[in-house]
Parts: sequence; structure tokens; C-alpha cells
Amino acid sequence: MLSYLQSLDTAWVESLKVADYQEPLTAPGFQSIPWPLTALVVTSLCLFLFFYKRIALASSLSFEAFVNINKLNGIKVNQTYLSSVNIAAALCIPTAIVLIYLRSWTGLNIPSLCLVFGLYLLFRYISFPFLIWYKGHHEAFENIKQCGHVYLIVGTLVALVAFFLPVLFGEKALALSKNAFIAIYLVSFLFYLLRVCKFLIKSDFSFYFCFLYLCVLELLPLGLLVSAISTL
Repeated sequence: MLSYLQSLDTAWVESLKVADYQEPLTAPGFQSIPWPLTALVVTSLCLFLFFYKRIALASSLSFEAFVNINKLNGIKVNQTYLSSVNIAAALCIPTAIVLIYLRSWTGLNIPSLCLVFGLYLLFRYISFPFLIWYKGHHEAFENIKQCGHVYLIVGTLVALVAFFLPVLFGEKALALSKNAFIAIYLVSFLFYLLRVCKFLIKSDFSFYFCFLYLCVLELLPLGLLVSAISTL
């Protein structure tokens, strides 16, 4: 009789545990998505939808300027072209942040990635007005800035292909996707540096100044950015 009562008591306790259990309202996969990522993706998508005509125009103009750098002058003199390229280049930054984070190519979270990229961009956009004030040659540095926008847009559009390689070929393509992603941006950056040298030399800057410019204002900031993304 005692053993029978003990078994009833055990069954009652277990039934209370079952009754107290509640299924989570959200699926486990959605619980793991950080809200800054959601906010960044939603904001970027809204901006893409709002400026989709400008982005399409900027993409076409950027590929033309990538092939023929003389097309860059046509972008600068047309206010619609210029603003479209600037908008598209600005949207490339959150796109790159989302791509890097989703593929787990960094140990940084979304706010930290935004901070790192923000500091990099702040340095670049402060350096151009300073150089124009210090050295003159407004046209040369404006060409360099717009050339950077063009190559950023082209690099990001091509890098999207590398990002989706695992979707087409499965997990075996993850390493290939990362290497292709890095290689695309690297090639785009190297072409950009060649254009920078051409603009500086054409404006009668010395080779010594070109070397200092590339090291201090291009290679060093980018190296710090890549180091922060890959090691922290």
C-alpha cells in the first residue's frame, strides 16, 4: 500500500511539471537573431526600395566608369548621376557589414562592426577636405573620392556573387566564398590605387607624395579596418 501511494505521489509531481511547461512563442532560430542585425537589414531594405532607381542608375554608371575612367567626368558634372553614385556607395557599407556578419567572418557584433566602419569612413572624409585645404588641387582629390565610390559599388555588386556561392553549392563552398569575397574587394582596391596614382601624377604631385598618400591615407586605414574585423 505504501509503495502504491509513493508511485501516485511521483506521478502527481511529474504531471505538475508537464502542466507548468509552456512552448516558446518564437522558434529557436528567430531567438538567435540579434536585434541590431534586424534593424540594420530592415533599414537597408527600406532605403534600397526607396532609392532603387538611383541604385540601378549608379550601378550602370559605376561599371561604365570602371571600364573607362573618363566616364567619371560625366558623373561629376551631372548632379543626378553624382547623387545616385553617392547614395549607392553609402548603402554598400551596411551591405558589406551584413554580408560579413552573416557568414561569421568576424568575431565582432553588429554595433562594433558599424563603429569600426564608421571610424574608417570618418577618417577618409576628414582627410579629403584637409588635403584640398593643405595642397589645393581640388579636382584631383574630388576625382579620387568619386573614383573610390565607383570601385566600392562595383566591388560590392560582384562580391554578392561570392556571398551566395554556399547557397548554390552547399557548405563545401564556404571557404571558397570567403576567399572569393576577399579577392574581389582586393582586386577592386588595387585597381582603385592605380587610378589614384594616375590622378596624383597627372596633377603634378611628386612620387614621394604619392607614396606617402598611399601608405598613410589608403593602406594604413584599410589595414587597421581589416585587422579589427578579422582579429577582434
